[in-house]
Amino acid sequence: MYIQHFGMMQYPLLLTPNTRYSLKLPAHEQAFQQLLLALADHGSISKLTGEVGASKTMLCRKVLNALANHEDKYITAYIPHPYLDEEEIMHPLVEKLGLPHPDKASYRKLLKVISQEIIAQSKTSNKMV
Repeated sequence: MYIQHFGMMQYPLLLTPNTRYSLKLPAHEQAFQQLLLALADHGSISKLTGEVGASKTMLCRKVLNALANHEDKYITAYIPHPYLDEEEIMHPLVEKLGLPHPDKASYRKLLKVISQEIIAQSKTSNKMV
């Protein structure tokens, strides 16, 4: 309906945001720059919060796109499951990083595997995001 009526090439609203349609509002640009600065700083932790529809996912995708140009420097994992608890999120994270792990590994074992990988990557000057 939208496509034909408005003469669009593709649907404007999807479940996954398209960074091509990102608005360059001052607040969004400031948040984007702050996230990039935090990633450049060794040992920093950032938390992005905001109301529903405030473009948090869009900002995360823009940051991941920016880091894609620096694959030799950053290792990224985007796990879009806000309702996973800390134990449940470990399995997709280990899988995303391509680390060996048993399917029924405990939280502590998975945390150890991830911690060892972070230490190994830090020695090669790669950052995990």
